[in-house]
Amino acid sequence: MKLAIDVGNTTIALGLFNGRIVEKIIISTDLNKAQDDFFLLLSPLFKEKNIDTKEVNEIVYCSVVPQIDEALKGAIKAIFKNAYMLVINTAIKTGFKIDVQNKDEIGGDLLAGLQGAYSLYGYPILIADLGTATKILSLNKEGVFTSCLIIPGMDISASLLSNKAALLPSVGLEDVKEISKCNNTIDAMKGGIVYGHSAMVEGLIARYEEELGYQCKHVITGGATHHIEKYISKDFVINYDLVLFGLIELLKINAK
Repeated sequence: MKLAIDVGNTTIALGLFNGRIVEKIIISTDLNKAQDDFFLLLSPLFKEKNIDTKEVNEIVYCSVVPQIDEALKGAIKAIFKNAYMLVINTAIKTGFKIDVQNKDEIGGDLLAGLQGAYSLYGYPILIADLGTATKILSLNKEGVFTSCLIIPGMDISASLLSNKAALLPSVGLEDVKEISKCNNTIDAMKGGIVYGHSAMVEGLIARYEEELGYQCKHVITGGATHHIEKYISKDFVINYDLVLFGLIELLKINAK
C-alpha cells in the first residue's frame, strides 16, 4: 500500500491507497507540535482505522509548511519504519511539461494537483484549488503548465474583513442564505464571501479561456470547496482527493 501526505497551511491530509484511495485522515496543521506529538497523535488514528503500518511500503510527502517538516517526517518514519519516502520538490519528474519563469517557486501541492488533473482528465484543463489560498492553474492544449493565479482564500477573506473593519464581526461560512435574504451584517458578510468567491472562480476560468482562445475542462478541489460546491457551475468536476491522487501518480513516475 501507498501513503500520500499533503501538508497545507490549515490542514494535513493523509490518504492511504491500494489501487484507489481506501482511507483518508485529516488533522489540523499545528506549528507547535514536535515529532513525539505527531507520533502520539497519528499512531492511534492509524490503529483506529485498522491500518497495518507494515503493509505500507511507499510514502509520498509534500508540504508548504517547512516549519513542521522535520517533526512530521520523523514521526511518519517512526510509524512506517520500513517504508520508502519520496519528498516532492521541483527537481522531480512530472508527466506534464512546465514553462514558467521560475520553476523553483512551484509548491509541491501545485505539482500534485496538476499531475492529478493531467492523469485523470487530460488537457487542456483549468484547476481551481481552494485552500488557505485559492489557486487557479492552467494546463494548455499542449499539456504544458504555463501560469497560475493566487488569491486570498475564503477564510483569509473573512478574517481580514473582521480584522481591518472595526464594525464587522468574525463570521463562519456555514448556513449561507440566498442573496436576496442577506439582510443583516453577518449574513451579508457570509453571502458576500461565498457567492463572491464562487463568481470569482467562474469569472477567472472564463477569462482564462478567453485569453487562451479555446475551451478547457474544469476541475475544482481543496478543503474549502464545500463552501461553494452547491453554487458553482455544473461545468466543474469536483474532486476533493485530486492532490492526494496526484501525489501517488508522482510517486509512480519517480519510482526508485
